[in-house]
Amino acid sequence: MLRSSRIISAFGRQHFMHASIAPLRSMSPLTLVVARAISTGMQTRNFSKKTSRDESIIPGVRSEYGSLGDLPSPSKAAAPWQAEHNIDVQRVTQKAMVYELCQSQTRTIEEVVPWFLENMPTSYFRQVPERFRMDHIKAIAAVKDANMDLYLNLQSHLPDGRQVLTFIRPGTQSGTLVKMVQELPWRQSAADYVPLSRIHVFSTRDDAMSLNMFVYGTKPPGSLVHETGASIIDYAEQVNDGSIVDDRGELKPSPVFERGAMIEYLQNCSENYINIGVNDPRRFLNQRLLFAQVSGSEGTAVQIDPVDTENGGHYWVDMAVANSLPQVALEHLSRLLYVHDFDVTRARLDVIPDGKNGNITMLRMLVSPCNKSPVLPETLDLLALELKRVKWLDPATITLVFEKYPHMSVAIGETITALCSLMHPIMTKYNAVAYSKANIYETLTSERFIPHAEAIADMFLDRFNPHNPLSNADFDNRCDTILKAVDTDVEDTVATELLEKMIDVVKHTLRTNVYLSDRYALALRLDPRIMVPPGGENKELPYGVFFTHGRRFNGFHVRFRDISRGGMRLVTPRSPEQFALESARHYDECYGLA
Repeated sequence: MLRSSRIISAFGRQHFMHASIAPLRSMSPLTLVVARAISTGMQTRNFSKKTSRDESIIPGVRSEYGSLGDLPSPSKAAAPWQAEHNIDVQRVTQKAMVYELCQSQTRTIEEVVPWFLENMPTSYFRQVPERFRMDHIKAIAAVKDANMDLYLNLQSHLPDGRQVLTFIRPGTQSGTLVKMVQELPWRQSAADYVPLSRIHVFSTRDDAMSLNMFVYGTKPPGSLVHETGASIIDYAEQVNDGSIVDDRGELKPSPVFERGAMIEYLQNCSENYINIGVNDPRRFLNQRLLFAQVSGSEGTAVQIDPVDTENGGHYWVDMAVANSLPQVALEHLSRLLYVHDFDVTRARLDVIPDGKNGNITMLRMLVSPCNKSPVLPETLDLLALELKRVKWLDPATITLVFEKYPHMSVAIGETITALCSLMHPIMTKYNAVAYSKANIYETLTSERFIPHAEAIADMFLDRFNPHNPLSNADFDNRCDTILKAVDTDVEDTVATELLEKMIDVVKHTLRTNVYLSDRYALALRLDPRIMVPPGGENKELPYGVFFTHGRRFNGFHVRFRDISRGGMRLVTPRSPEQFALESARHYDECYGLA
């Protein structure tokens, strides 16, 4: 019985071996390994004869990692100093990996540090503390060592608790700053919100990298500002007494340059802002004048100066914005510079208290034209005008000008959105569904019809240009030309009616404030006949009708005498849909109250 058992067992093993090894040619490498493991301990003589044949067919079948198809290295006898236990092998492998990584990072750092020191601008080393500079170098070296693209967002804190966000991006393409600002966290409604109080914008000399720092939170001004800013105070006194004459004629004696007034102003400024001002007292005093222009108001002051140093073709754009969220003011400035094809080389932002009036955001940017061509004075004047207007633009205008049609000027975009808003209470009486507020805007600003809307808005601006207004004959010719183009090119009935009514509104506009540089909204004085509804010819015409379009609001003013008493009614709908409903009966309500 014992012998039978052995015979059966041997037969079974022999049968299993043949069944497992016979189809080697059709097996996958993984199956070969499994088969080899199962057949361990079988008759080695027969197995070794087959493996020599199999090895020639499937390389690596004898290797421990044969399933990967790698050829096994020739076996060698273990040296007496070689690790034998797994724990020793793991320790040696770990040390080898650490050594290789250290050597790789060392080589990368040896390449990054000289490049970083040679290409970062001087202002970076003057304004950024050493601790942050070391963090930037380490982060850049780690990314380069991993052969990854240079996209980094770093978060850290200053010793006084202020938060610092550092964005590092490859290249210095136009629009980089705008994209970074749009990526900033928007937490204005959070309970622990702290405002953006400072920015640092830098780019390498070889245009390989942009590094921007955004500081959140405020720091109390130093108590020894009269010592820190002593050179600024002395410079201001010399301007007042006439011992220093500004070659550009920008700085003239002013009460704000008196010693007491300057010390009071410096006490509200951050120490970092004063330290930067010490390097160029003239520019600091120019910014002080911008602050004085908007102090106690809601306005914006802008000054653009060419740079006379080795940075030829560059311009300093200084901007003071009263009572605006710093992040919003920064985004508006960055967007307008991008639209006008300017590249931002350096930027600074500081927030200065303005007493009971709130705060004033001070923005300074060093810019240059993207195409390196000379900039016409008219371009700089237009940029300054639009910078003063951008704070008061309606979101629909901002979307139209900055996102949908960047080629469009702010004035044309604002005119189109104003005319769309004005036509809603007029056209809704003809067809409330077809001429809803949303349909009017979407139709006239669609890619198909926007050229005609632009032509009408451009005609409106030319008609009221104070330097060269259109004559009545030229205006009539322009109207006829646009009407013929609409009749030839536009087949949509709704679009045709809207464009024709748009021209009709321009014809019935008597006056406008569109060319006033310090306006907060766009206002039109209208011929009251444009507002007469169908079948309302017998209603009494008002003496005057005024329409105002601004940031998130529209307003009508109706009067039946030259001098009349009245009041103001403010309606604040809770949703866009409710706003559209109120807009449809807006004029009728004002007419009835008047």
